[in-house]
Amino acid sequence: MPFDEFKNWMEYFKRRPYGWREDNRTYSIMRSFGVKEKPEAIFPTLAALKENRSQRVNLKGSKMLSMMLKAKGGETLEL
Repeated sequence: MPFDEFKNWMEYFKRRPYGWREDNRTYSIMRSFGVKEKPEAIFPTLAALKENRSQRVNLKGSKMLSMMLKAKGGETLEL
């Protein structure tokens, strides 16, 4: 594996930590038993997801979205 690809994988796992789905499922079970803590206070994987969620790019109303919608020969997007 080239070093650039390795760096990209490391960045991906920083944004989407391994095991976040299991932690989310566990938190849902904990909530059903009455836990009041926020998920990011208990699980660092869910804290990383919340941090990266605020950094996402919003395509709505952007030039990129208009170019995607005008593309020929692909699937159409339902908005």
